[in-house]
Amino acid sequence: MSFKNIGPFESFQASPFRHHLYRENWVPGLTGSREKSLLQDLHIPTVTVEDQSMEKSKKHKCLICISLSWIWDLEHMEEFKLVFGRTLRERIPRWKDHLPEISFSTTITAEELGLPRVQLSKRMVPTDFRFEDQRMHAIAGALYEYSKLWQVDNVVEFEQVFLDCVECHYHAFNDGKVLHRDLSENDLMFKRKGGEVKGILNDWDMASSLNAINKVQNSTAKHRTGTLPFMARELLVDKTPPTHLYRHDLESFFYILVWAVVHYDLKKKKHLPVAKPLRDWDDNGSVSKGRNAKSAFINDGDVAKEVLEHALPEFQETVSKWVMPMLRLFVRAIASKRDNGHDEGYDLETCGGTLTFQTFMGALNRVPRQLV
Repeated sequence: MSFKNIGPFESFQASPFRHHLYRENWVPGLTGSREKSLLQDLHIPTVTVEDQSMEKSKKHKCLICISLSWIWDLEHMEEFKLVFGRTLRERIPRWKDHLPEISFSTTITAEELGLPRVQLSKRMVPTDFRFEDQRMHAIAGALYEYSKLWQVDNVVEFEQVFLDCVECHYHAFNDGKVLHRDLSENDLMFKRKGGEVKGILNDWDMASSLNAINKVQNSTAKHRTGTLPFMARELLVDKTPPTHLYRHDLESFFYILVWAVVHYDLKKKKHLPVAKPLRDWDDNGSVSKGRNAKSAFINDGDVAKEVLEHALPEFQETVSKWVMPMLRLFVRAIASKRDNGHDEGYDLETCGGTLTFQTFMGALNRVPRQLV
């Protein structure tokens, strides 16, 4: 197996990849496990790479991370290449420092992996259940000093990283014509540069490009896209989900914020166990539980109060100045769609103009940067 070099790195060293990939993933592959990080299992060391973009081709140490994801939607391939082929970084150059640096990528079919389901599928008659075609995307990137959101030093840094990711996401959508579609707490990362934190919006493997009229193209795939605790309510359905909209990603950012104030112990740089009031958000056995729990959080003040009573002491000010204004924003958006959603000319994509990047930033009481 070989990686396609799409980045500036000239050399890549790691332990044999195919053996460990197959050993770890053939069983999850039967059910379509969506994301797997095999850094520890692959025993990938810190390696020396040569960065041709640096002056005099200085050699330096960095950590190579392998991220694996299963893609059901084969028409999504070109969009994957768009993001990881550095096109997005070129479209929004002023925000490239907030995007991951990808060194290599490759696409691997189930046949190439030798998954048992391939032979099983060949023996089925046409009327039998058919496995939906999937391909694995393997991505290798130099992590440098990327860290998780709960590893910042304090709330000020947390808020800066969060804002960086929200604004980078907007410019990727508005200027880069790409919608992320799979926001989770693990995608908001940061690095330190010049003594300051810079938010990194990671994990673009489920992103979609926009069509000529700036709409996410409808997919023929029947699976939902997202990470359950952070998915928008409208997407948590048992049937084929609706088209993924920009406001759905804004809703995911909101849930990440709520999740963070309850679970991120910044003093210990530790992610706490899932709090009882939020367990239904993370129930993998039932999307309806997640949908109902989030609806109750937004629409029932007592439920919201119970959740936010678990907010950690260091985040109390964040709850007051960010979470509560944002909660009121989503209450207004839902009410607008409920009362006016069937009116002719109503803008469903923004809930009648209620839920946009500008109103979202307004709820955070921040002025967006670099809008022009």
